[in-house]
Amino acid sequence: MKLKWRIFLVTYLVLIVAYGIFTSVIMSSWLDSMKSAEVNSVIQQNTNTAKLFHAYYLVNPTTSDFDSYFEKFKSFTNFNDMYTELSTGDKYLYVSFYGAEFSGIMSNTQQVAVYNAGTPNQIYVTAVTNISEMGQNIFIETTKYISPIFTEYSNHVKKIQIWSAAILAVSTVFILITVHFISKPLNKLTSLSAKIAKGDITERIKLNRFEKSIKEIDMLADSFNNMAECNEKYISQLKEEYKKQEEFTGSFTHELKTPLTTIIGYSDLLRTYDLPQNERRMYAEYIYKEGKRLESLSIHLLNLLVMNNQSFTLSEVKTEVLAYDLKSATAFLPQKYGVSLDFYLEKDSVICEPSLLKTLIINLMDNGCKASEKGSRVTVVGKREQGFYVIQVIDHGMGIPEDEIKKITEPFYMVDKSRARKQGGTGLGLALCSKIALIHGTSLEITSQLGKGTTVSFKLKRAETSNETGAKNDEA
Repeated sequence: MKLKWRIFLVTYLVLIVAYGIFTSVIMSSWLDSMKSAEVNSVIQQNTNTAKLFHAYYLVNPTTSDFDSYFEKFKSFTNFNDMYTELSTGDKYLYVSFYGAEFSGIMSNTQQVAVYNAGTPNQIYVTAVTNISEMGQNIFIETTKYISPIFTEYSNHVKKIQIWSAAILAVSTVFILITVHFISKPLNKLTSLSAKIAKGDITERIKLNRFEKSIKEIDMLADSFNNMAECNEKYISQLKEEYKKQEEFTGSFTHELKTPLTTIIGYSDLLRTYDLPQNERRMYAEYIYKEGKRLESLSIHLLNLLVMNNQSFTLSEVKTEVLAYDLKSATAFLPQKYGVSLDFYLEKDSVICEPSLLKTLIINLMDNGCKASEKGSRVTVVGKREQGFYVIQVIDHGMGIPEDEIKKITEPFYMVDKSRARKQGGTGLGLALCSKIALIHGTSLEITSQLGKGTTVSFKLKRAETSNETGAKNDEA
């Protein structure tokens, strides 16, 4: 059974039960109230009659003919809706003929009964008072016919049944409409889920004003839309990653194929022909360079794989030690590229992985040297800035086009491929640098102008700042 029909049936049953109990209680209370009012009126009339009889006797104390006395008295105590009967102890009470339970009415006491006078539709209420006058027990009966209130009760019940049927019919329509509007967004969610399952991840649930007014439905729709958006973003990321992986595989295959083709081609020449010594040496030089490029490619790839699958511990390193190690490790660059190197690092302590940080800076310096003309300068600057230690590698080379800057950290991407390959580049250097920066909780910021040079900078946490933060946390 569908949810909306379950909601309808449960609501409808609860409504019927609640309405039935309510009308039953109201009508029972009304009947009891009417009966109580009638009984009280009879009791009051009977009490008044007894008092009146006593007063009448005081005025006529010598009367001895009880029958004539009673008849005279009844003539002015009977009313349209009530009548009075008087009898002595030797006579039957009027009500005793109809099974009313009157027994042992003591002197100066009163009893009341509601009873049927022969047929169920003839209902009376009688109050009986026993008084002692003229030396005898005299019974004063006051009786009222109360069947009309039961007839009125039956008429009200019939009217209520008719109204109940009408109200339940209207309620049925109202409940069906309400359940329809409540279940409509759920049907939308079901339909949307089916579409998403089939691959349409752009669909979103849209609610109308009434549906939004139901807080739970609105929250459910928002949660579902947020989930759909997250799934869409996640799938887009997966597609992007897949695309990058395809591009990486294609670029890697190309980068691998090019030097292999050169090596195989020149090796075949050396193997097949008896070439002059100078040509053999030239071909061997080509094979050596391409082999070194393959070695560099494999090392860079290995480093990328290691960084993707290994965790690193960061420690405190003094910048003067870092500057000394960099000068020693890059001493060959001026001779190789014909450029000058300058180091300006303020004394401080930074949080880093020493080997990776040196690899990052050396790669950036190597790229700067490759992009520079002979006689240019490549500068490494380190300075404290807004609680961080900022390292910049500045060259005055050919620069990078603005639309290329966002792409140069992608694997195998090279602005000038022929120049890069000629210089032994693999297109993985900046991808490796970007990964190292990420391990240090930072990123590469690249600014460049064509013909004027490039500046690559990144931020490191200062050891002094980390200690101060830790001290503040300990105090807190």
